[in-house]
Amino acid sequence: MKRLARIASQFFFAVALIVGRAAAEGERSPATLFDEARAAFAQKDFVTAARKFEDAYREAPRGQSIYNAALSWDPASEPARAADDYALALEDPSLPSSAQTRARERLASLERSLLTLRVDAATPASVSVAHAEGRQLPATVHLPRGRHELVVHFADGRLVRQEIEAGAGEHVSIRVTPPATPAAAAPEPPPRTAPSPAEPPKANGSAGRTLGFVALGTSVAAAGGALVLGSLGLDARDRFEDSRRLDDDARSQAVGLRTWANVAWGAAAVCAVTGGVLLLTALRPPSPKIALGVFGAAGTF
Repeated sequence: MKRLARIASQFFFAVALIVGRAAAEGERSPATLFDEARAAFAQKDFVTAARKFEDAYREAPRGQSIYNAALSWDPASEPARAADDYALALEDPSLPSSAQTRARERLASLERSLLTLRVDAATPASVSVAHAEGRQLPATVHLPRGRHELVVHFADGRLVRQEIEAGAGEHVSIRVTPPATPAAAAPEPPPRTAPSPAEPPKANGSAGRTLGFVALGTSVAAAGGALVLGSLGLDARDRFEDSRRLDDDARSQAVGLRTWANVAWGAAAVCAVTGGVLLLTALRPPSPKIALGVFGAAGTF
């Protein structure tokens, strides 16, 4: 266990050493950047010197670094960049007085041939124009004479583009407002269609047909019963006649059977008529339905 712990501690120590060395090599301190910029300036590589002085200023915002960047842009024939850096240097009160005087005089001289543009916005935004990329507003940018495209990016993603005509010695202030958010279009209502004509009630027609057939069946049964009762009544009458009209039972039976036979014939007739009416009503075609207007009002003719 002790050997395993010793190996693990050595491993983590080696990893930390490697990571620390890589970080030290990957990151350059403002002092290192400043020394590299001075070396480039001594070799008259003014553009490299200016960029390294600006990198040093971003790492540690000191007026001397950005002042040296302006001094480097001057011989590199970049008057607009030099003017921007002179203006930044003058914002640092720790800049030596001799450097302040030199920066103020040189900035005034450069601005006579440049447009001094002050850009601001009502909400958080950044501006990009000419050599200035993504500067947070408010910002002051110096532009050479000519036409330039001003692009303002707002924090919520909205974008404003504007053409700028730069004139020598001019001072212009612009306040940019974000474009209005377009209102969401209301969804279109679904198309209105007339409802389909109502179908005839099938349930009632089916019930009418059923009742009609039941009535006809009952009529047939009643007619059959009437025939049977009538035949029995005739037999009872014959027995009464054979008894020389003396058999009262036969006579009573004949009268009763004839009465019930008549009732059955009447019931058969009623059921036949009822069944016929129900079937005719159920089998009659439905009245036509029509639709009127876009609201689908229906009427029966």
